Amino acid sequence: LDCIVELLKDGIAERDTFNADLAREIIRSYIESMEAGISDIPADIQKYILWLIQEMKDGRRLYKGKRYSAGTIKQYGNLYNVMKEFSAFYRENTQMPLIWECFRKQSTCDLFMTFLNGTYNVSSRNKYISATQTLLRYAKKDGLLDHDGYTFLYQVEENSDNMKKKIYLTDEEIQALYEMKLPEGSKYQEARDVFLAGCYTAQRISDYNNLSTRNFTTTENGVKIVKLVQKKTGARVVI
Repeated sequence: LDCIVELLKDGIAERDTFNADLAREIIRSYIESMEAGISDIPADIQKYILWLIQEMKDGRRLYKGKRYSAGTIKQYGNLYNVMKEFSAFYRENTQMPLIWECFRKQSTCDLFMTFLNGTYNVSSRNKYISATQTLLRYAKKDGLLDHDGYTFLYQVEENSDNMKKKIYLTDEEIQALYEMKLPEGSKYQEARDVFLAGCYTAQRISDYNNLSTRNFTTTENGVKIVKLVQKKTGARVVI
């Protein structure tokens, strides 16, 4: 019962609106997880990440009452590789195995930051820090640890010294790409058109890559628009 109460509290904190249907969904998801054998959660960090990924794929682990997107699940797959590399780095520097309890200590989090600093740029580093913080929260909720070590991790603000170079095309270059003569029906033409769809709609690749004729329409005033529901956020967008 205590676990359900905590899940409901999290649900209320994470949402702008909360109702009985969402409460039922959270409780249903928890019961299904228990029935699926949640007591058999692997204690090993790397195995836990793989287990968590499967929970997300199967819909037993939800975010704000909705299934995780393929992009988010892929990020946890990347985190698995990062944690595997850090586990070897940690053993090399401490002669000890990396376990959940290690993250209780500031020194472990500092070593994790050192590892990320030497391997990834600031943007990627911040992404993996955020994912690790969430991972530690999940592990605590699943009873694998009883500390708040995730608070020792922090993201670094990007500035002119550490920001990765932003690559972009000017309006003139985009227009030249539009006017470029390419073999009709070729893969080059298809790739160009899909790329330009991203430029013109300013949407995520997961959204503009799935556009079809049903997304295009014209308003009563004769304005041509694109209407879609974003895959990641569920937001309705009109362009």
